Parts: sequence; structure tokens; C-alpha cells
Amino acid sequence: MKIREFEYKLVRIPLRERFVIALGSEDFADLVEVKLTAGDLEGYGEASPFSHVLGDSVQTVAAALDTFRPEIVGAESDDIRLIRYKMDKITVRNESAKAAVDMALWDLLGKEAGLPIVNLLGSTKLSGETDITIGIMSEEEAVKRAVAYAREGFKALKIKVGEDPEKDARRVRAVRESVGSNVQLRVDANQGYNLSEAKSFLNKVSSADIEFIEQPLPEWALEKIAELRGEASTPIMLDESVKSLRDM
Repeated sequence: MKIREFEYKLVRIPLRERFVIALGSEDFADLVEVKLTAGDLEGYGEASPFSHVLGDSVQTVAAALDTFRPEIVGAESDDIRLIRYKMDKITVRNESAKAAVDMALWDLLGKEAGLPIVNLLGSTKLSGETDITIGIMSEEEAVKRAVAYAREGFKALKIKVGEDPEKDARRVRAVRESVGSNVQLRVDANQGYNLSEAKSFLNKVSSADIEFIEQPLPEWALEKIAELRGEASTPIMLDESVKSLRDM
């Protein structure tokens, strides 16, 4: 089916409370919702830009989408690879804008095929275990939330760290003590540590059975991340360092 309409709108969602991570804090989420129409079907996608990581904003996403529109309207909705190629030819990076279009295209494809997108991607698994995030806050508040989330049935918690290795480690150990061994703990430093701080933190939480630490060092510090990986027993997950398939 040919795409006949390309629309987007900016959305601001107030958060119930301030969300704090090592890179800063947020009181609301600014998003861009994309809608593609082909035939009688509508496909939706969403851009969630974050200037501290991707260097983009809802304004830059909107500008990129405007440049994509002439190449997308009239294109075949199932030719996802060609549309991605055309977007890459128009501008480098701008991954949030491209991701929103990509999601909308897959949504259209799934609706046209009458199948969940997960099936189109080659899997039959329709559910998975997710975690809930505990931002940077006091040790007492983190423990209180961890216990409440565990009672609600969450089997995995992600704890934001990356400000002070000593305080972060005390908070993580306190959460582990409060929820016991049946809840997975993951930590995310959002690039907040340097190499020595990351080593110190991991040593201090060695008894807390951490599933992995996410992005402990700055996105560009790949050699130091490799050094940390060689010494640490805790698995390391990258986030901010991986912005596209080319980075993997």
C-alpha cells in the first residue's frame, strides 16, 4: 500500500514526580508522535529525544520529519529498508526521528498482515520480564520504593547510580537487603563514573548480586569500558554508546 498521509504532533507528558539520573533531571517527557496512513490503516511511532545523549530535541525531530515527508508520502509502506535508506541519505544521525518513522512503518506492516510485530520479526514470544526504575534519591526512599515494587510483583528493579560511588553502593546494598534474593537488581550509571569510580562502585556492590551495570563510563570511553570489562565480574551493558546498528 502507498503511504498517503504523514503527520506528526508534539506531546508533553507531565511526570508525577521529578525523575533524577546522573545526567540531570526531568519534570516532564517531551515526545513526538508520528502517524502514517496507507489505505484505511494507520501506523504509529514515537520519538523520545534526549539532548544529553542524542543531541536532539522535539524541535530537531520535527525539522527532520519535515525533510523526510517528500520521500515517504507516496512510498510503499512495506518497503521499510528503502525508506530507511532515503532517510539516511537526507541526514546523518537524527536517530530519534528515524526511529519514530520506522516504528510507524512496522505498525502498518503488522496491521496489514494481521500479525503482531514480534511475529514479523521472527519470534513467537509475546511477553517478557521487565523492570521498573528507581531514580537517584535518598537511601531511605529507594528502599521504600523497592519494597513497594516487589510487593506489586516486579521481579527486577533498575537502580539509577552514577553520582557518588560510596553513596550509590550503600543505596544498592540497602535495596538488596530489603528485597531479598528473589528480585533481580540492575544498575544504570548513565555515564556518570570515571574508570576508578566505576571500579570502586563495583567492588563495593560485589556482594549485592547485580545482574549488570549499564553504561558506567562516558559513551566515548570505549577503551576504558573494555578495560573495566576485563577486570569486573559484573556484566557491562552499553546504552548511550550504541545509537544505531553501526555502533554495535
